[in-house]
Amino acid sequence: MTPERVLEAGHVDDALRLTAALRELADTAVRSHPGAHTAAAADRLEEIVEELSQHTLDDVLPWSYVLDPEQKRLLIHLTGGDTASPAGRAWSSFNPIAPPIDMMMDGEEHVGRVALGPAYTGPPGRVHGGTVATLLDHAMGALLFHLGRPSFTARLEIDYVAAAPLGAPLDLRANVERVDGRKTHVRATISVDGAVVARAYGLFLTMAR
Repeated sequence: MTPERVLEAGHVDDALRLTAALRELADTAVRSHPGAHTAAAADRLEEIVEELSQHTLDDVLPWSYVLDPEQKRLLIHLTGGDTASPAGRAWSSFNPIAPPIDMMMDGEEHVGRVALGPAYTGPPGRVHGGTVATLLDHAMGALLFHLGRPSFTARLEIDYVAAAPLGAPLDLRANVERVDGRKTHVRATISVDGAVVARAYGLFLTMAR
């Protein structure tokens, strides 16, 4: 079944609720010890998956990626795009696997803050290193999209300086170091209470037009 692609404000709010509920489910599931309740919970979730599958688009891409320009502008407005950077908003707002971070411009820097729950655990009490890399890559890539230089990652180098604790506010900052034709050199950091816990260098190539 291919649903009609009509975006309404109330439905966007519902989609945000769905994403939030799925994130809470993931945080709860990884902390829920298997027991007699597990099979029944899995049964109910499988029923929900079947229900939602009746309303998926034919596209492989997420629904928020395939809206027409007018609908995309409406989506950005409804999710706070008037005050925050729209770059990456569809990814962070409607993908329950993506860390729930919004970025905004602060001078020439792209900044954001996020606290991650148990679903992103690596070592006990710490954010998984792969998630740290994802956050840094997203901060840099979204910055370039915001600046009108949509790019893909060609190289990503990360220094893991210290542990990124679960549940603590993680502050991200990204800025362009220099531009060389299609190449953009970008730096980013993650800090906790003002102390850098990870820093990254990214080489990005603008997408062919």
